Amino acid sequence: MKDGSDVFGGVEFVAGDPGVLATRPVRAFAEDSLSLLADVSARLMGDDKARRLSDVVSFAFWCRKAHLEALAKGYAEAPRRLGRGLALHIAPSNVPVNFAFSWAFSHLAGNVDVVRVPSKAFPQVDVICTAIGKAMAAAGDSRSAFVRYPSDGAATESLSLVSDVRIVWGGDATVARVRAMPCPPRCVDVAFPDRYSVALVDERAIADLDDGGLSELAAGFYNDTYLMDQNACSSPRTVIWLGADGCQRGRFWRAVRRQAAEAYDLQGAVCTDKYVRLCADAASGLVSKRVSFDGRLTLAPLAEMPGDLSDLRGYGGYFYEVEAGTVKEAIGSLGARCQTIAYYGVDPEAVREAVMDAGCAGVDRIVPVGRAMDIGIVWDGFDLARVLSRVVEAR
Repeated sequence: MKDGSDVFGGVEFVAGDPGVLATRPVRAFAEDSLSLLADVSARLMGDDKARRLSDVVSFAFWCRKAHLEALAKGYAEAPRRLGRGLALHIAPSNVPVNFAFSWAFSHLAGNVDVVRVPSKAFPQVDVICTAIGKAMAAAGDSRSAFVRYPSDGAATESLSLVSDVRIVWGGDATVARVRAMPCPPRCVDVAFPDRYSVALVDERAIADLDDGGLSELAAGFYNDTYLMDQNACSSPRTVIWLGADGCQRGRFWRAVRRQAAEAYDLQGAVCTDKYVRLCADAASGLVSKRVSFDGRLTLAPLAEMPGDLSDLRGYGGYFYEVEAGTVKEAIGSLGARCQTIAYYGVDPEAVREAVMDAGCAGVDRIVPVGRAMDIGIVWDGFDLARVLSRVVEAR
């Protein structure tokens, strides 16, 4: 690896030391890797500020040692796997904790990691990096560095020249820009570009819910969508209804609105953008009937099932909705950019079979409503523990 002054010029270090950054990878799921992540988990769980941030708590819970040991058991070939080398992470700017999961997956795979955290100030970034820095110091670990620099900085180009893996989270333009930067011949690019997600809900199942069950379902849907203003790729933007029953659909949306009224901090700019979007959708004929604007919850019923839902981009509580006669019909509208189907009242195995039978180019995740934001080491169809490491074969 080049000297730190060559590749880290103009870079702010949030955690880690470029002067002592390790140069060699280790075995996948090494005990030291598990112990470091478990220590980070314990430090976050013991931090009052961290415990007030739900997404940080989710990361800490994922990193607990019992979960990591159970995860490692699924990789029987781990003793034959070695990290690829230096992994450069370009984290998204709109999901504060994503950088930490990206690092954890790569760290478990055995890599040396340089992680570019969001340039925007997030308390989650500060809290997590503080915990990681303390855990690294306590363990004498030098395999990770967390950095911050402008997106148009030259550091990405310099780091690309010495990277064995580039993990890029962001829009299509970001992915294309990084991919165009020179890198070593064996460098592996893992890209997570623009995606979208949907919810698939059978109204007949809602009829079986009492008020408590309906509130729980609405809270799960709220967490999938409003917590990130639907900016996350895994947040549903369109609800596809099966077993059409307007009464149950209305009951569901009323419960969601109550949840939003209690918990959602409505911003004026978001409200204005939603109103403009509704006007544009109505003028284009996309919306099937006259609808009322609601700042906290805006519904845009589609006139018919489109051939591809990828262009329907609602944000901040703006949901498209459309009916489908069957699961097969619903799957037929999902293009290559579809990432997640959040379901309720539907057999997930039946959905998976429909996806497989259709040879759907998209749909990598099928999860219950309320779990769309859960990130795992298998993401966007990539088993990251395997993609970010290599097998050392001996015969």
